[in-house]
Amino acid sequence: MSGWSCLSPETKQKVVQKLDLMSRIALGSTCRADRDIVNSTKLYIPRVRIAKNEDDCLLMIYSGVNQFLRMEFSERADGVLISRSQNSFNPEHKSFKLIPFDMTFGTSTLAMFIAVNVLSKPNILVGTIEWNNVDQFKMLCELMFNEFRRTNNFFVTSLDALPKIRVRNVEVLGAPDSHLLFFKIVCDKSVLEKVVRVGIVMNDVWQNPRMVSETSVIRNGEKHLSVLSGIVMRDCAGVASIFETLESALDAEPSDGEYVFHTIRDLGMGASEHFDLLDVPVQKLKEKVTMKRFTRKNGAYVFRFNKSSCGFFIYAVLADHENKFLELFQKETCGIGQFCKKCANPFDYWHYSNITRRIFHEPKWTETPDAE
Repeated sequence: MSGWSCLSPETKQKVVQKLDLMSRIALGSTCRADRDIVNSTKLYIPRVRIAKNEDDCLLMIYSGVNQFLRMEFSERADGVLISRSQNSFNPEHKSFKLIPFDMTFGTSTLAMFIAVNVLSKPNILVGTIEWNNVDQFKMLCELMFNEFRRTNNFFVTSLDALPKIRVRNVEVLGAPDSHLLFFKIVCDKSVLEKVVRVGIVMNDVWQNPRMVSETSVIRNGEKHLSVLSGIVMRDCAGVASIFETLESALDAEPSDGEYVFHTIRDLGMGASEHFDLLDVPVQKLKEKVTMKRFTRKNGAYVFRFNKSSCGFFIYAVLADHENKFLELFQKETCGIGQFCKKCANPFDYWHYSNITRRIFHEPKWTETPDAE
């Protein structure tokens, strides 16, 4: 009778492609041959979330919409209590395990240690790693390095030699800008595309995102884009007000070696009337994208007011820096990004459309947003 061991490696890989993360880990633990099959089969993980609240820590690994592995770490006198659930928030579906652990390291170190061990494989690509309220990151990495050394991983000879996670985007909520530098310690820089610090501004009227304001920076010597993103729960306040806000942002000159542009994305379609009334010639960039380009401050600032089939978006940039970003500006076909139901990845659209609900449902693990 034929069985798993009789299957060809190619057939086994096709089976592994259907498995979720935990099933792959379980299969890879059976023998070296199966571990090689698992490690040679590509896996895309759309989002990983790590959050900290005082002495507790949260690790969530998403595999799809409403599909996730959730682990909560709580300090105990004799170690760390881990509660684990999969695809469910029902407390009755949780399983618990006490891990003897030196608490001088803390729950964050254990969560990071697990995340790096599981995700730092060459066959795994992570879409976004999200950090909530994770402070003192350099110290955390140093503690994790000590834990790798303690477990006899002699390949890790220095902090920079920590295993790297192949991740496209790093997203930060509730951490100072200075800490962004340390997040790169555990990220593969050749894969990293964007580092984003996210702020959320709430409103009494709207509970869903209505507008996104972004400041994007490219620094010499870095391939990735650094972005400060504000998700706002109110409609476009008027084109004059937006232009003044963008002008004020451009007034702050970038540091040497920095190239900066600012973006406003209108999710509530409130900019429609403003675009039509703006007395500027229309340029057609693509089949479904038109633009009204004009300058301010005696030609020093360039504004690119775009209209696509999905919505409206504005780029503001120093005239001397426009050519640096011209390819990026011209290839945009949507302009609404992760908030566009038609163009965005289904998981990203689901996540960002529900980001404010998460704040109300899980205040423990989310930084308190700003209020207008």
